[in-house]
Amino acid sequence: MMKNGVGRLLLPVLAAALGASVGRAAAIAPPVGFVRIIIPAHEQRLVSLPFRPFDCSINAVLAGQLTGSSNEATADCVLKWDAGAQDYVAAAKADGAGDAARDGRWFSSFDGWAPSDMTLSPGEGFFLCNRQDYGQTVLLCGQVVLDATNTVTLAPALNLFGYPYSTAVGVQTTRLWQTWQTAEAGAADTVIDLSADGVAAPFLRLGNGYWYDRRAPSPLAWSEPRPYADVFASNGVAAQVIGIAAVDSGAAVKLRIGCAGSSGNGLDVLYQDLADGGFLNPATGWRVAAAGLSPAGQAELEWTDTGFDAQNPPLARYYLVAAAGAVMPGEDGSLREGNMPLTGVAAGAVTRNRGEGGDAVAQPGRGGAGAAASPSRPPRVIYVDAAAGNDALDGLDVTVKGGGCGPKRSIRMALKAAVRGDIVSVAGGAYREGAVGVGEGILMTTRGAVIVCDESR
Repeated sequence: MMKNGVGRLLLPVLAAALGASVGRAAAIAPPVGFVRIIIPAHEQRLVSLPFRPFDCSINAVLAGQLTGSSNEATADCVLKWDAGAQDYVAAAKADGAGDAARDGRWFSSFDGWAPSDMTLSPGEGFFLCNRQDYGQTVLLCGQVVLDATNTVTLAPALNLFGYPYSTAVGVQTTRLWQTWQTAEAGAADTVIDLSADGVAAPFLRLGNGYWYDRRAPSPLAWSEPRPYADVFASNGVAAQVIGIAAVDSGAAVKLRIGCAGSSGNGLDVLYQDLADGGFLNPATGWRVAAAGLSPAGQAELEWTDTGFDAQNPPLARYYLVAAAGAVMPGEDGSLREGNMPLTGVAAGAVTRNRGEGGDAVAQPGRGGAGAAASPSRPPRVIYVDAAAGNDALDGLDVTVKGGGCGPKRSIRMALKAAVRGDIVSVAGGAYREGAVGVGEGILMTTRGAVIVCDESR
């Protein structure tokens, strides 16, 4: 299939054999992860939660983290901005309050001990306030956000926000930037502060929060497409992470793994780290954290990751759980060709015409699918939809939007727009294009049954 670094999307007929050949790799559950937040003594950090928590209540998100007190003035607190009221909502952590039911929990006020109902979700900005004489580390944990689009509503006033996906992103690649630059820059309706010191930054950083001043009189519904591929199965998985939490004041992370359908071969835990300004590409860069964990007939097991460099811990770490040996890293640490799960394949597949052999889903060129994109921008997902797309659109949104945003109609034009490190995501449908060459370092995934026919048919 590979020749001179170029893959071919061949023209086959049916999916039963294909499903069998890749079924094990496809049945890998979505990843989880954390971002590390450092808060110096007597300071506060404007942050956001770039993962979707299994439980979004403040008591769950910050369980066992930060420092409580019996005095509200010395207890660590979280400040969340209410854009409607243009004021903060606060929650403080109790400890040593003389009531075991209160210790370690969060309250909106210690006067009357009103429990906090604060929740923390992707797309929201908030302050973590350290009122202690020592620095503290907070790990914000959860599931990698895999929604095709995510919408953040910005009120016509001051707002706190965060990038709603589990990666850093180049500011100028976001829909927010495009809206600001094209529709409203001339009227100066919006102003965005991109860093703590007010200096415009090239990235929305993982875990950072930002101010947005919406000067127009109407709310802005900021709808952002996912910037990385969803290459994970939604069903049929033998094991999946069902909980992730910081332990030992952020020195370690504990995973709860549901493994009721696991075989006797055990489970592997894979991980990848991200540095500041790094971009997540789920198709490459995974390494083994633990191999052959034995469920021993249990429906659930726990595994604790203590493998951090104390002098240089990662800003963010992501985890995958798979059947032992189902996904193996190559010598360079990235996943070997053919072993990465590809979305849609397990659920029904890329069909084939004319009985030709070869893979229906294009594998990456040598050097890695999703080999790192240019440092100047993150990998993009370019969407293709034979029914709803148009080759005049930019391909950067899964649905048709205004201003030229929406999926391409043809695989060929999507690949023409792609560069090394990009992902081409193809919706189900019939594509009369013949064989399609896939450039080196470009990953192609499918979102349903795809039939690729000769152009002459």
